[in-house]
Amino acid sequence: MANKTASIRRILVPLDTSPLSRHALKTAILLAQQTGAEVFGLFVEDMDLLLWAELPCAAEVDAYSLSVRTVERTSLERQLRAQAGYLRRIMGQMAQEANVPWHFEVVRGSVAQEVLGASLRADLTVLGKGRTVMSPQGRLGSTVRKVIAQGTCATLILEYVGKPLDPVLVIYTGSPLSKQALHMARWLMHDQKRRLKVLVPAEQNATMEPRRQEIHGLMADVTDRIQLQSFPVRSIEAFVHLLQEEGRGPLVLPCDEYWLGPQLEGLVSRLPNPILLVRQADPAPEIR
Repeated sequence: MANKTASIRRILVPLDTSPLSRHALKTAILLAQQTGAEVFGLFVEDMDLLLWAELPCAAEVDAYSLSVRTVERTSLERQLRAQAGYLRRIMGQMAQEANVPWHFEVVRGSVAQEVLGASLRADLTVLGKGRTVMSPQGRLGSTVRKVIAQGTCATLILEYVGKPLDPVLVIYTGSPLSKQALHMARWLMHDQKRRLKVLVPAEQNATMEPRRQEIHGLMADVTDRIQLQSFPVRSIEAFVHLLQEEGRGPLVLPCDEYWLGPQLEGLVSRLPNPILLVRQADPAPEIR
């Protein structure tokens, strides 16, 4: 595959103190090492939370002791500043150890809106699904839902802490966006010697051999690790079942045609795999 101009220059990571956020940061730094990109950490002081703390009835319940204590805005602001300082130190240490350029910002506002706005200054956003503690298998968090629905840059969505498994999965239709997805999947294969499974819509079975030749031409250096398979494009249930059988390897998904709107959110919600949403047919990232 011919080298292309690097399109990933800045990787956004919305940060909090959760283990999944730490994993997203680690993932972003590893990806930045491959491209020379800057990692952009963002901590949002949740304005809704601060406004809630001003209410006379504001209180928090300890999950273990069930004790109730009042919450004051000044105390909450101190906690948020302490969290931001901690995250800045952790990010700086990890980035410097990896010799990766980094930048950290603290903003105040709506978390989802601030993350979406910051993503306009990035080429890739890496974040966790943000499910609620009370319903870990329930609805996606509001931030990731907004990024899925309104984001414009590539987005890597994580759910579990741990190393992604084989194979890397990618949907390929022959469209310009799916060709970009194929290049991004090749990027995820770098240095891990992973296999790649290319999923072609079943309605294109008649053109499977031309698709195979096209894919091998684009991925000439790794053809020995590529497998093609058709999938039922019009059945979300069958598609989810197929992916579940493949394990928890990363899925690279071009966000065009069928994979938009509620279908996209439903797929992201139901799969534990890391999911890379590809939104623009830009040149692929250059692997260093």
